[in-house]
Amino acid sequence: MSRVINKAARLTYLVYVDRINDDVDVDEVTGKLSLSEIKALEKAVETLIDANMTNNPDGSEISGVSAYVDPDQNILSTEEIEIEINIVPKGTIGNISITLGFENPLAA
Repeated sequence: MSRVINKAARLTYLVYVDRINDDVDVDEVTGKLSLSEIKALEKAVETLIDANMTNNPDGSEISGVSAYVDPDQNILSTEEIEIEINIVPKGTIGNISITLGFENPLAA
């Protein structure tokens, strides 16, 4: 599991490292991140992680990914954006329980 989360962290870094010190659009009324900026931040990381870890030709490493940017962040005051990224791991079969028996189709 640590290899998977480390790969997701590296991909996340690749997406956002170029955004540091970039200008971002804010809503002219509230001063918060604009909705289009929020969606772009979320979509960028989801797309890269999905392409490299879910739809990978060598096999999927995860089941899914989602990103969330809280629209209520005060970017003008803090100059910081918090982004939550959730990885859905692959499941593992540990045990298989089977019920096996005879059935009489003539019994009523």
